[in-house]
Amino acid sequence: MSKEAFDYILIVAGKKVVLKHRLPVSEGHLLPQLLKETVGGDLRTNIPVCQMLIESWEFPGSPQDPASYEALDTLSEMLPLAKLLGEHVVARAGLTTDNVKN
Repeated sequence: MSKEAFDYILIVAGKKVVLKHRLPVSEGHLLPQLLKETVGGDLRTNIPVCQMLIESWEFPGSPQDPASYEALDTLSEMLPLAKLLGEHVVARAGLTTDNVKN
């Protein structure tokens, strides 16, 4: 599937979030483990995944700075961001609920 088939721009709370088009193994080798840690855990466990996948955003601060996530509103910004990123990873990896195991 070509990269054009995926949306690399998300809108969260009216702000644009641009996702990386590529994630080399040298940068993303921990992604499977980090995704497992986000399930049912502290919302902060999503921050390393966000840092890995987000290229830029219109929120204050840098998406590479963990402190920037601490300032996001839980209900209107962080939870929707985490949900959309999860959906993006599932779509990009060609996963389904049948082949994703906890």
